[in-house]
Formats: sequence, structure tokens, C-alpha cells
Amino acid sequence: ENRSLWSGSTYVSRVNSLYKLRAASAQKLWQAAEKKYAAAPSDTTKKDRDSWRASTKVMAREWYEYAKEAGKDTTLALQLCVSAAGTEDYCKSGG
Repeated sequence: ENRSLWSGSTYVSRVNSLYKLRAASAQKLWQAAEKKYAAAPSDTTKKDRDSWRASTKVMAREWYEYAKEAGKDTTLALQLCVSAAGTEDYCKSGG
């Protein structure tokens, strides 16, 4: 809501943090879904697990791409993306 009020390095830093937060939130939900699936394998828990993994993959790639363009450290974003995608190629190619 206040993003339009940010400028310069404040904008870059805060937007990068927002991308990080989105990716980290998706990762937590993916981890929770993994635990549910391990405890009670079913089509439903598998679907939830796969859905959150895919969301984590996409959000981590978006974070990685933004951080790279903004000149920020991309280490954690790339690590999370590779963890979710299973390949660095997906993360670095953008899809």
C-alpha cells in the first residue's frame, strides 16, 4: 500500500525483502505439506505438497530474478529455488 512512497535504495531493499518474505512463507507451507503427506499419504496431501512446492519454486525464482536485477545478494534465493525446482537451470533460465 505504501510502496509508491518508497524510492531509491529504500524501494529496492524493501521490495527485495517482500520477495524474500513471500518465498519464505511458501517454503514454510511446503514444509508443512511435506510433513502432512509423510504422516498421511493420500491424493489430497500429495496435491497440497506438490502445489506448495510449485509455489515455492515460482516465488523463489521471482525473488532471485529481482535480487539479480537489483544488484542484491542472490545466494539464498537461488538455493531455495534449486531446492524447490530440483535444478538450477529452471531458476536461472526463468522458466
